[in-house]
Amino acid sequence: MVLDNTSREHQTLQWLTMGAIGVAVALSVYGAFLGATRASAIFESMPLMAWGILLAALLIQRLFLLSGRLHRLGWLAMHLGGLLILAGGMWGAPLGHRIQANLLDRHKVPKGYMLIPQGQATNTVMNQQFGVEPQQLDFQLRLEKFWVDYYPTPEKADTETNKDTGNLRSHRQVRAFNSQVTVLEKGQEVVRGVIKVNKPLHYGGYHFYQYDYDRAQGRYTILSVVSDSGLNLVYLGFVLVGVGSVFHFWLRPVWQRIGEKRD
Repeated sequence: MVLDNTSREHQTLQWLTMGAIGVAVALSVYGAFLGATRASAIFESMPLMAWGILLAALLIQRLFLLSGRLHRLGWLAMHLGGLLILAGGMWGAPLGHRIQANLLDRHKVPKGYMLIPQGQATNTVMNQQFGVEPQQLDFQLRLEKFWVDYYPTPEKADTETNKDTGNLRSHRQVRAFNSQVTVLEKGQEVVRGVIKVNKPLHYGGYHFYQYDYDRAQGRYTILSVVSDSGLNLVYLGFVLVGVGSVFHFWLRPVWQRIGEKRD
């Protein structure tokens, strides 16, 4: 009877964990249709953070139940990976950054935007509404050059005529917009790079993405700034989930069949 009760408890815990993971997947799909700003507001709210802590507790308890069972290594890896993904996401959220500042005296900007005029340097990061209370990075970014690449037109198919750094009021279809920037530490140049759409610059614990630009004259660029806190944990978590899935759903059954044939 004790064994039956224990099995039921394990099964109940498993269903609770899978249900919580299902809620996470459903919210992620729903958030994809809301846009980055609204989705961030939902996932960074206190109710969702409390739910994340509950899910983390369920995963930790499942890890203890699975430990010591070699035939369940795949499940163990998947649960550990899920826990790391959740922990990394919470560590990179604004609440996680406040915890870092209070406990570790590590002050980082969670996310924001930088507006940089061409030829000038700044370390100011503004909030999502480009309003008050800007924050400062420990280094500066200088915009050396900004330009827009257009798709070739039937009349002008060469490269130079489809690149514009001056008047950007054009009816041509934009292919890419680019910012050549220099990172300055205490006034000294340390890194140079070109930021393009889907090709960010990574430096000093931040990713800098091409977000927008001065569409009239191209005199400034707008970069999206995102802290990389917790990002390595998320990457490691996805690797463990992938490896655990391959082991549990493919390698383990294959080994079992090989063992059965030998017997």
